[in-house]
Amino acid sequence: MLVTITRTSQRSYAVRVAPVGHPALEMNPAPSYDERLPHDVVHFVVENELRLARGIFGQLAAGGRAGTFRPVPTAESSRGSPWSCAGRARGAARREVGVERPRTQR
Repeated sequence: MLVTITRTSQRSYAVRVAPVGHPALEMNPAPSYDERLPHDVVHFVVENELRLARGIFGQLAAGGRAGTFRPVPTAESSRGSPWSCAGRARGAARREVGVERPRTQR
């Protein structure tokens, strides 16, 4: 299973997992933040070292959602929606490199 932890803003991050044989999932935003070590890295390391099959990442590897992960939105479902998880992550990345996202009119 591929696990990716990405900083999405100065004080938040997202976790994306790609379990073998199951759809990709993400948690964005993740529930807590620490400047030096994201909370979910601790879960991952402890579960891996202690071989905990029923921890958060064990549940995800088995095809579950661990109660907090959601399917990764497809490009079509998130296109044009500033409220989707993917939209927030892309917006945060654009802010970091100084590219402004056009504002929509109501």
